[in-house]
Amino acid sequence: MKLLAVTLWTLVSLVVADPCNEFTLAECSFESAEVIYEYNVHPTEDSIELCQLVCQTEKGCNFFRYTAVHGKCVLLRHRAAESCEVVSGLMEPDLNTCIDNAAGPEGDCTEFLDEDCTFDEDPLVSFDAYDAVDCQEELNLIGSTYAATYFVYDGITGQCDFYETGARTCVSMNGPAFPSVTECGK
Repeated sequence: MKLLAVTLWTLVSLVVADPCNEFTLAECSFESAEVIYEYNVHPTEDSIELCQLVCQTEKGCNFFRYTAVHGKCVLLRHRAAESCEVVSGLMEPDLNTCIDNAAGPEGDCTEFLDEDCTFDEDPLVSFDAYDAVDCQEELNLIGSTYAATYFVYDGITGQCDFYETGARTCVSMNGPAFPSVTECGK
């Protein structure tokens, strides 16, 4: 259990070098054409690195997704963020800049995104929104009224939640084949 806890990514602060790393995804359903291969890895401290290494050696793999709880590694042709029902992030930068930032296998550290997060605080306010872009725009317009700095949009329910900090615990991560997870401090 301790080992599993080590592999969970806990984010408790918004003080980061790259604000794109504050965006998260959840409820993603990859089309079979996007998935190259799925396999289980015994969850260890190095499992995410192993998943990425397999992606680096697998022809056509540009992105990988690793889920610590199940030790599941998915090799992907593309990130396919548009298949994700839940998107969250800050007021800035623009959502599309970070989520659609998928340059490909020779990406950069900004392309690593956490997935499947549980938020460590209750929402300050909830309301209906058209999509994640609308939710982020509302945060920019009225977020300060609620002392909110972070949004979560659920495309299944159409609900937009505002949070004070966006502190969260995430069990999955996706990223490019390169650069290495270790090099990027993940």
